[in-house]
Amino acid sequence: MFLTFHQSFDILFLQNHLYFHHHLLLKYKMYFSQIKKIYDLVLKNQKYSLTQYKEGASTRQITKLIENDFKLNMDVSLNEIEIEKKELELSKEKFKEEKSQFESYKELELTRIKHANEIIESEKNQFEKYKEVTNRKIELENKNLQQKCDKLKDIINKFNSSFKESIKDENGV
Repeated sequence: MFLTFHQSFDILFLQNHLYFHHHLLLKYKMYFSQIKKIYDLVLKNQKYSLTQYKEGASTRQITKLIENDFKLNMDVSLNEIEIEKKELELSKEKFKEEKSQFESYKELELTRIKHANEIIESEKNQFEKYKEVTNRKIELENKNLQQKCDKLKDIINKFNSSFKESIKDENGV
């Protein structure tokens, strides 16, 4: 099965579209995995603080430990999240640019195809006219040839009849 040019463009567009959506999906997964790390850190510190309260630790001591843990882990996580956000935005912009380039290229190619189809249609019409003229010319030549053949038969018949008469005259004399 052959695809038209327009169908192949649509397939390429879909393939390109799916590739970039897959890429964006991976970026989102990375972004949400960073958020999950923060959530896990908060949950871990909540559990830790509850166990420390039950064991009788002071609020000040627990707060210092949790604050140090957040400073140590959150700075890294927040920086990673910001980097992922920027990469995600860059990927979106790149996708939009490539999509617009693809659309303009598609429009250009479709215009070129339309022009080529118009040329083919024009040449087809010219060929049909040439075919009509040629067929008419052949018909006229056939008629002319038929008329000449009829005249030739007439001449041959006259010759034969006059030849027969001359033979009768010679035999009859």
